[in-house]
Amino acid sequence: MALLRDNLQPTDFADADCRVTDWMPFEGYGGCNGYRIWVCKCTHHWFQRHEWSHEGKNQTQMDGWIYSGFDPRRRWAEHYRTAPDLSDL
Repeated sequence: MALLRDNLQPTDFADADCRVTDWMPFEGYGGCNGYRIWVCKCTHHWFQRHEWSHEGKNQTQMDGWIYSGFDPRRRWAEHYRTAPDLSDL
């Protein structure tokens, strides 16, 4: 089942503001050696997903978006940076 209607992604909305954490080390899951968290805010709706780095591979794996709620008072944490353009990945 799609997260949003018509297979839209949170990043498809004009007011989408996406940010990402720095890479963090990770051990023990299917050869993964690191991950970072992507967060997208659309108006006051928040979404998140994980990007995984695999040992010995020159590519990453992106999980699907998870809806993390509606909160008009939530603000960005300092450790989130502007997300890279997905077409550059």
